[in-house]
Amino acid sequence: MTVAFFSVYSLVPNLGTRESVAKYQRGHSGLYRRRQGFVKYSDMSDTSVEAKISELSAKVDSLIFGYKVGALALLFLASLFNVGDTFSISHFRQIFQDALPGKPLPLLTNFLLEFQTLVTCLAVLWPALGLLSVFIFKKVSTTIIVITGLLIVVILQLALTWLGLFMPMVSLLNGISDSP
Repeated sequence: MTVAFFSVYSLVPNLGTRESVAKYQRGHSGLYRRRQGFVKYSDMSDTSVEAKISELSAKVDSLIFGYKVGALALLFLASLFNVGDTFSISHFRQIFQDALPGKPLPLLTNFLLEFQTLVTCLAVLWPALGLLSVFIFKKVSTTIIVITGLLIVVILQLALTWLGLFMPMVSLLNGISDSP
């Protein structure tokens, strides 16, 4: 097994990169640098290299799992607010019936009032899809992209729900401030 070790600090001034690398390799062939000093390649067995690789692989796997769990936690936190917001739609319906009897409501508000069950099911679906993506996709980049996309969808749904529920309140407040 041969490994070429190259250090930027080994470049000799006024020499090209190829000459500098050749000079470095002549002086350090068969050795590699560790914190403890120089060790010959022949001193390391293939089993110790494989053990180090498997140890490093386990550490990388735990780091990947941490990234996935962190992104999923952000998705669940935003979804918690989203689901809570969709459960409050029925309370806003009652407020609109009492405070704005017979007045037309904005289109988005009517949609939210008519399809409350659909909006609530979607609010629950997004974190479930995020949880599934952790187990379906093996590449961490794909999982993070999917969870980030779902997080954007959750935040967009939350914003539209707030907007739809509070637009009639703004018109109610404008009507109160305009009255003598």
